Amino acid sequence: MVETLDMRLDQAQKDGVNFTQFLEVLLEDEVQHRTNKRLSTRIIRAHFEEEKSLEGFDFNFNPKLPPSISVSWPPASLWNIKNQ
Repeated sequence: MVETLDMRLDQAQKDGVNFTQFLEVLLEDEVQHRTNKRLSTRIIRAHFEEEKSLEGFDFNFNPKLPPSISVSWPPASLWNIKNQ
């Protein structure tokens, strides 16, 4: 919260935000900060050689793999398991 407090104060004064909205934005910043910190800590503890993402994945690596599998896997139904 300390990192974004000055910026959020200026923004709140400029936009005429009430106290409840201001506090909500500050708390959202803190939640995001803690989430990012946990992720960074987990990546460090995992001792990965390098950080990888789907943006750098070569989907053409295995030409025998049907395109429908690489595009649709995992099924969309698996993404919302917690909500079911």
